[in-house]
Amino acid sequence: MDSILDKVVECVDIDGLSSQIADRLAHRLGSTVSVDSLADAILGQHTEELSRRLSERLTERLARSMMTAGASKAAATCQGASGKEAK
Repeated sequence: MDSILDKVVECVDIDGLSSQIADRLAHRLGSTVSVDSLADAILGQHTEELSRRLSERLTERLARSMMTAGASKAAATCQGASGKEAK
């Protein structure tokens, strides 16, 4: 088998052939790939990491929101209390 392949390689322009194959594969891949299939592939490989990181961001945003809401409520309470004392 190896000797047959060696003879074929001697007779064929391997660089030219591999270049043609690469061009055809790129063309076929480009015409068959869709955004949905790429998204599915990415999700298939990275679902756990993406879910974990999304959860972390949502938790951080919630914490900031709660701190902001808490600070606003505290300020309103302080203003209300100071207003009652002034009466």
